[in-house]
Amino acid sequence: MKTCASIVATAFIAFALALPGCAANKPATGKLAAPQVTVPNGSSPASANAPHAPANDTPQTRTGWNHGNDVLWVRLRPTAYPPDEVERDGSLRVKFGWWKGYPGKFTVEGRRLDAPAPPLRCTVNDEALDQRIGPIPALFFFPAEGYWEITGRLNGKSLTFVIRVINATVPNGSSPAKADAPHSPTNDTDAMRAGWNHGNGVLWVNLSPRGELLVSDDDTERDGSYRVKFPWWRGVPGQLTVDGRRLDLPAPPLRYHAASIAQNGDIGLNPCLLFFPTEGYWEITGHVGDQSLTFVVHVIKKTK
Repeated sequence: MKTCASIVATAFIAFALALPGCAANKPATGKLAAPQVTVPNGSSPASANAPHAPANDTPQTRTGWNHGNDVLWVRLRPTAYPPDEVERDGSLRVKFGWWKGYPGKFTVEGRRLDAPAPPLRCTVNDEALDQRIGPIPALFFFPAEGYWEITGRLNGKSLTFVIRVINATVPNGSSPAKADAPHSPTNDTDAMRAGWNHGNGVLWVNLSPRGELLVSDDDTERDGSYRVKFPWWRGVPGQLTVDGRRLDLPAPPLRYHAASIAQNGDIGLNPCLLFFPTEGYWEITGHVGDQSLTFVVHVIKKTK
């Protein structure tokens, strides 16, 4: 009996020979509106003529901030924040700097807006920093990814903003076998149905334990993008379409080639190639009709 891996490989060979018949990209539908992240207001210690700090205060450091009021400033990214490190307790550690305009008690608090979560922890809540002004390095520890409202307080005034914190998706353990998904007429064995680890009853994929997707020079296309074999399993009939966008930095959108219904049937295994323009954190959504599965992968180029 053929193994799951050999069946997938055989399907990919047949699929690769018929790429001209692939399906076209389709925009996402039916998604709920997410909280709005803060657009920087352009303020900096330099533009606000804030008092000078005794150290680390140069024209360059004073202008390197893009959002604030007359007491506090931060540097907001135009994109989402990935973790610098994942802590043992699963919290996401992110380096985050502040500019403190005046001496005084400085505290930071944060809450998740899009789902329940424990509060943010932050290293600036330290009395030793009360008399300092100028740049204040900080570490944020987010209990979960999502949209976070953060507020810094100093001398009765506050600065509040919203950022999105991201992390690669941890597989939820679901598979067509566990979900008792409908059977497909081909490539449907017990091993094949159990060989997936993340899904929702509509679609399933196979993710690494930490959501990492390793690429190498061997996967590089002529245009510099990274080609990755990425099969899906459809639990409902229909054509698979895929879209994707990078979350942590600007980048062109994901491209894909998915086997058509004529090539591989309308349910079950669906061979697919993903083309990532860059490394980074990518949000990928697969669609079958008006139903979808969304997850985040961290694309990393392997070093020799």
